[in-house]
Amino acid sequence: MYEITYSTDPNLNGHKWTEVFAGEAYGANPAMPLLLLFWFFLVGIVFRNLLYKWVTRFFPSLKVGDLEIDEDLPNYFTTIDDNDRNWSIKEEEYSREKLNMNVLEDETLRKLKATQLVGNNIKGVHCYDILANPLYVKEF
Repeated sequence: MYEITYSTDPNLNGHKWTEVFAGEAYGANPAMPLLLLFWFFLVGIVFRNLLYKWVTRFFPSLKVGDLEIDEDLPNYFTTIDDNDRNWSIKEEEYSREKLNMNVLEDETLRKLKATQLVGNNIKGVHCYDILANPLYVKEF
């Protein structure tokens, strides 16, 4: 008679997962780039340490080492200029008074109020707030 199929029945299309190991899977088909990328990334993930050692042996300039950046700056609190220091203090006082929320810890606020600029100062943005930089504000 007639075979009845339901929407919950598995889709039997005749494919097997072992086909990726057979030559027929590498013919001209639309999924070929995905299969090749899968194998490329799998090999890269499994053998990444070995590949990194091999590549850096032949191209030593690609080796990533410990970078030491010394800008000859003293303590963070003594490198903030007066404008940035006052901005941070006022911002914290506002958030505590109006929003009832602490952005900085009490000790950090105390250090900001107690220290003064000594020697070189931080150039650009003095904090990790991306929107504190006017160039980023303009872009976003």
